[in-house]
Amino acid sequence: MHIPQNPDLHKSPPDAISIETRILGWGAQRVDVPLPEPSIRVADFIRLKIGVEWELFQTGQRDRVGLESASPEALMAPAAAPDQSLDEALFAALDGYRAGWYVILVDGAQTGGLDERITLSPSSDVRFVRVYPLPDARGG
Repeated sequence: MHIPQNPDLHKSPPDAISIETRILGWGAQRVDVPLPEPSIRVADFIRLKIGVEWELFQTGQRDRVGLESASPEALMAPAAAPDQSLDEALFAALDGYRAGWYVILVDGAQTGGLDERITLSPSSDVRFVRVYPLPDARGG
């Protein structure tokens, strides 16, 4: 699977925050989401990100939703299942976070539980990083 790389000089609109999703060993992609209130619960921030990705998926601008919480089998597929609902994508993202499949880093600091409040600004460096081991693309 090829994940398009975005330039490091990516700039978000002033009323948005850019979120990088990185799967170690596979690559990274970015999505811009509306800047929430300065303080937001981790769970609500995950919902916001997945909701934006879902809209992009529905309009053909993205071929999958929630890479950070997808199963290894789903990651190996050429595209996401077209019949996955938004609720299923949200559940998978929240469940994957609880299970430790990925971490969220805000300005280099790892977030805690889903109820933790995080503070964001347009200049915040936000990364969703997949840490759950994936099978090797060669079958290993």
